[in-house]
Amino acid sequence: MSETINIPVDEYGIVRVFHLSNRLATIMAESDTPAPLAEALGVPSLGADHVQITPLAQFAPLRL
Repeated sequence: MSETINIPVDEYGIVRVFHLSNRLATIMAESDTPAPLAEALGVPSLGADHVQITPLAQFAPLRL
């Protein structure tokens, strides 16, 4: 699925959850920065303090 999400500059208090492909998850595991994720999302950059990669199994109790 590929669609554009417009996020307002002043948006806060929202948590967005994205499912990474196995390929991108592997690349991210080997990277020191979120640059590969920024490229995949089509944005110039992402602050490392705004990105958390978490195994999907940890979300099971949340019933997402």
